[in-house]
Amino acid sequence: MIRRLVLPLLLLVVLPLRAEEVLGPMQEGTCKSRRLIFREDDSKETLDLLKSYDPPSEEFGWKLEPKANLIAVRHHHLTFPSAVVTEVPENNTVHAEFYQPRGEGKHPGLVILHHLGGSMEAEEIIGGMLAADGIACLLVWMPYYEQRAPKDGRKKEEIFSTDLDASRAVTRQAILDVRRAGDWLAARPEVEGKRIGIMGISLGAIIGSMAQGIDLHFRKSVFVLGGGDLAAIVFNGSNETEDAKKAMEAKGVTLDQLREAWKPMDPLTYAPRVRTKDILMVNGRRDEIIPPDCTERLHEAFGGPTIKWYPATHYSLVAYLPDVLLRIRRHVKEE
Repeated sequence: MIRRLVLPLLLLVVLPLRAEEVLGPMQEGTCKSRRLIFREDDSKETLDLLKSYDPPSEEFGWKLEPKANLIAVRHHHLTFPSAVVTEVPENNTVHAEFYQPRGEGKHPGLVILHHLGGSMEAEEIIGGMLAADGIACLLVWMPYYEQRAPKDGRKKEEIFSTDLDASRAVTRQAILDVRRAGDWLAARPEVEGKRIGIMGISLGAIIGSMAQGIDLHFRKSVFVLGGGDLAAIVFNGSNETEDAKKAMEAKGVTLDQLREAWKPMDPLTYAPRVRTKDILMVNGRRDEIIPPDCTERLHEAFGGPTIKWYPATHYSLVAYLPDVLLRIRRHVKEE
């Protein structure tokens, strides 16, 4: 089993096709955004929150530029307009890396969401390896990341910001971008439209968990190093959240006040809407950034899906990547 994942990676890295002309032309088209699915047991409060994530259905244009034609995978760069227009022009275009399996037939798909900062090489490797094994992967850059960052030196907006209105706005844009990415994947001829999930790491797991609960078109999903109760994650005061915690306290914002303010952007709010069997959670027992208690709260809100705990911290989980990839593959390909 491990060889089935390692060997495709070697093919991706060392055996690219050399001829430039085999890349093919730029592709362009339009895609229709889908409306949310509502459940009969959705409360009025939930329905009111969902409205902001359900803009009118409309067509949006997209461009797909070939980047590399590899032995096991075709790699493309995708762009499409965000459903939200901000004051930062660069942020209004969504950028994504599409890893297209070369095998014939229709494949399950995954929208991949990255972690908070630093190099995104892990997500790129995961996308390529899973695509080599027959899963169409779309790695989406969230608002203000990579090409979407402001070029005029302005500070980019942060999801975990002391400006609570800005936090909610950035989170909403991220969710709507993920929804459009899912719509685009569902319309691809090589993708089985009813078998599209989300794979998120850390921040990506938090945003992905929200998107899964909001948009019930998503099915088999994997959330790595995620959790719920965002206020508790910030007030945990890890190295990554200490500045935000101090800033909140300086403003006189309490834990309970932050919970209430961030309720529209907390995975716990929407988790009861998902199909429990669609979820796989992967977490570290010694995670210093996402407290295990916060993971347990999300696990309970999801209805008790399969969860794999590793004896790892937030950063040392990478040592278990081969096993994690096997679990992702098995879960996503399961009918």
